[in-house]
Amino acid sequence: MRPISNISTRISLILSIVWIGTLTAAFSQEGIPFFRNFTADEYRAHNRNFDVVCDSSGIVYFANFEGIIYYNGAEWHKILTPGISRITRLYIDANNRIWAGGHNYIGRIESGNNGTPQLRSYISDQENNERTVRIGEVSDIQENSGALLFSTPNFRITIQGDSITALQSVEAPEAEKISRQSLRLSDRWSIAIHGTDGLILTNSENDRPLTINDSNGLCSNMINRIATDHKGTVWAATDNGVFAMYMPAFYSRFTSHEGLKGEVTALYRHNRELYAGTLHGLFRYDTLHTRFEPFPLITQSCWQLQESPAGDLYAVTSNGLFRIEGKQAKAINYNNTFSLTFDPSDPQTLYTGEIDGIYQIKGGKKTKIAEIEKAMKLIFSANRLWVETLYGELYRFNESLASSQLMDSIQGLKAVGGNKLYLIGEEIHALSRYGFQKWAVSQQRFEPPVNLPEALAPVENWWPGLYASTPSGQEGWVIGGDGKNPVVFQNGQIDWKKSELLSPIKNYVIRTLYLENGQIAWIGGDFGLIKFDLGQADASFRQKPEVHIRSIRLGNDSIYLDSPNQDLKAITTLPEPRFGSSIKNFTFSFSSEANGIISPVRYAYYLQGYETSWSPWQTLPRREYTNLSYGTYTFRVKALDAFGRESDETNFSFTILKPFYLKWYSLLAYLAALVLLILLFFKWRTRKLRQEKMRLETIVEQRTKQIREQRDEIAEKSQKLEIALKDLREAQDQLIRQEKVTTVAKLTQGLIDRILNPLNYIINFSHLSTVLLKDMKEDIEDEEENITEDNYEDMQDILQMLHTHLSKIEEHGNSTSRILKAMEEMLSNHSCHFSETDINKLAESNLNILKEYYQKEIQTSAIRITFKALDKPQIMEVDQLQLGKALMSMMLNSIHALQKKKAKGDYPAQMEIRLERQAEQVSIHLRDNGIGIEESILDKIFDPFFTTKTTSEAAGVGLYLSREIILSHNGSIQVKSEKDEYTEFILSLPIHQSLKSSNDE
Repeated sequence: MRPISNISTRISLILSIVWIGTLTAAFSQEGIPFFRNFTADEYRAHNRNFDVVCDSSGIVYFANFEGIIYYNGAEWHKILTPGISRITRLYIDANNRIWAGGHNYIGRIESGNNGTPQLRSYISDQENNERTVRIGEVSDIQENSGALLFSTPNFRITIQGDSITALQSVEAPEAEKISRQSLRLSDRWSIAIHGTDGLILTNSENDRPLTINDSNGLCSNMINRIATDHKGTVWAATDNGVFAMYMPAFYSRFTSHEGLKGEVTALYRHNRELYAGTLHGLFRYDTLHTRFEPFPLITQSCWQLQESPAGDLYAVTSNGLFRIEGKQAKAINYNNTFSLTFDPSDPQTLYTGEIDGIYQIKGGKKTKIAEIEKAMKLIFSANRLWVETLYGELYRFNESLASSQLMDSIQGLKAVGGNKLYLIGEEIHALSRYGFQKWAVSQQRFEPPVNLPEALAPVENWWPGLYASTPSGQEGWVIGGDGKNPVVFQNGQIDWKKSELLSPIKNYVIRTLYLENGQIAWIGGDFGLIKFDLGQADASFRQKPEVHIRSIRLGNDSIYLDSPNQDLKAITTLPEPRFGSSIKNFTFSFSSEANGIISPVRYAYYLQGYETSWSPWQTLPRREYTNLSYGTYTFRVKALDAFGRESDETNFSFTILKPFYLKWYSLLAYLAALVLLILLFFKWRTRKLRQEKMRLETIVEQRTKQIREQRDEIAEKSQKLEIALKDLREAQDQLIRQEKVTTVAKLTQGLIDRILNPLNYIINFSHLSTVLLKDMKEDIEDEEENITEDNYEDMQDILQMLHTHLSKIEEHGNSTSRILKAMEEMLSNHSCHFSETDINKLAESNLNILKEYYQKEIQTSAIRITFKALDKPQIMEVDQLQLGKALMSMMLNSIHALQKKKAKGDYPAQMEIRLERQAEQVSIHLRDNGIGIEESILDKIFDPFFTTKTTSEAAGVGLYLSREIILSHNGSIQVKSEKDEYTEFILSLPIHQSLKSSNDE
């Protein structure tokens, strides 16, 4: 091949005559044709099929155990016999009609009322008429001078025209137990079936046939019938589904079914034998058994197959370096090796790239020459060793191999990593995402990248990644950097004709290439191995692709089918249909008979009158339109086959009629209705005005009466407002008083804080002084002998007076402190925080606390305490802390009253706490039989600082605070008492708080 820099965008007009020559017979049968199996789940019928025929439009019909199934390239369909019996034979007559014969059945496919194919029965054991004849199973259908002859084991039936003309009994021949059939596909290829042998391919240039069976992946070895559409597809009916085979074709393949395991990474033909290296080892193609056989010693990745100048083949693998001699592999070493090259000046010297560096092997001695790791390719050019690493780095050694240099931008290389190194002709080239760069020996640097041909611009993100050439160098292939979109060059120019032939595999990720002189190329990757052979006559490539609209559905009802059979409606022969306005949903199904086994056929469509442009190419063979409005439309569709060739478009025009409510007579009716409505409106409006006048007069009279009533009502409300205003003034005065009290409280609170501090000092120092006086008295008593009697007595009197004075100061100071703290408690915030509480448990727990802390007083006074709770738990909204404080204070008052009366004389002291439920309230009764309360002071006991106790006993705010807590609970407190008899406090509390404290709000 000429240097890459000479690439031009000129396209070759014609292939060389040498390009379409023949291969040698030895290699003509290498490869298994591409095929695809269809299972019973896909075509939704029985897995057993007996016969197959293909019509001229690419529709294929199968005789199935459940009837007839057919595939139009887009969808599978099924035609059932009257008894859902099996069909065993199919035949297309000279008039392109499809006949079917089966078990006690003969019929013909024709179009139903809605265009759907159905069977017209001529003989059926399911119909009770003169055609009911048990003829057995149809084994053959032939045509002779316009008459159709149906053969069964016991009958021979003749159908002439459209009626049965003869029904003859014949002697049953011996049944044929083995299916036999052969088809000639081309001048070179023929195909045959014979019993359970699978499919037999025969090439006229080679005496050895090729057998394809279930070991190659076919759905079944029992092939009952085969047929060809003469457009590149062979169809077969088997006992376990059906399959389609691409034959004859440029392409064939090898997969794991043929023994080739793993992704193909290296290819080479040596001494007329083909070797393939994969990630699972090295394999040799056995032409006798049409399989790849593995080399037992090589089970890991084979990276490279290289032929030495002496003609020996070497395999570079993860198992080591091996020399291949026919079916044997002899190990040179067992080190993980990635690459190999030979010294051009000394063919016996080898250089290998291994995981930890580059080594020289000479005379059995191995020497490490560089620390370059993972060298994936080694090339000698102009006596210089070049290296490509796993990361795409390029190195160049000096002539003595003593040192190497990393190629980078200083040497003109656009990228340090991601490069591919190739020797094209005698020149070094680097391929990267920037294009082709050639090493200029004279300048000792890489030339700027060659611009890619403009014709490659439509291929998105295409850049050269993989290169291979024929041994002659005249032809080279370049694969894109993503492993796709191969491009062929002939003598430095893009060969667009041959590149087009590679379109079926443009989306395959190609890992390796091997080109042979002539027309054969080997392509490897994770898909296995593909053979591309231009020496084969590709039936699909010879045919220009066509596209057919297979069906048109209105909603779910299929009314048009495209088929060349005269009994089926062909949409191209029908007049342009006109649909009613209620028909708005259309589904178009379309397909092409172009072969899509290697690469699917793609379609573009365009509904003129609804869409503005063609759709992108896609593989889905149907398009649905919904809610189309009235108008004229043309559905246009075209196909793109695997070779990238575009078909002529097929179109279907139709019209959706206007709805009746938009037609001229409907519009005229609308106008007349409008005029009538206007007249009726004026008449209605006049009557409404009269009614409105009468209504207004009635309203005026009613409004006058209402005004009089409202005047009287206003006068009455005015009096009520005066009373409310008076109440408002009183409330205002009360708020002012409360505000003054609040202000005084704030002022008093400040004064209390300022008084308490010095008062605490007075109390503390008076107490300390009393202790000091005691010490002083003890000291004086110790010195009594040294003091005169008069002085000693005077001192004792003075000390006693001081002790009395200090005790009084301390006592009254504590009383004052208690009063101030009571004032502080009284002025503090007593807002409540309500929570749901069991009132029984709250009262009982506070009583238990009282018993525990005043156990001595209760026992000394022999006080009998009784507690009567509610019959069942009662949950109330209360502030547990505040309400408990009030209960505790009032129970202490009862203990004090009982103790005072007990001091006057012995009597049975009793205290009772009782809870009662009354509607939505709970009452707590606190009763004792103590000293009672005089009636004269009964109305003063809740005043602050009022108390019947001494100043040292209490401050007089307990009952006041208790009442405030009860009022904060939206409750009430009552007191009943008789002097020296009893005292009873009744606390009434609501179960649910309707009024919340300001904090809760």
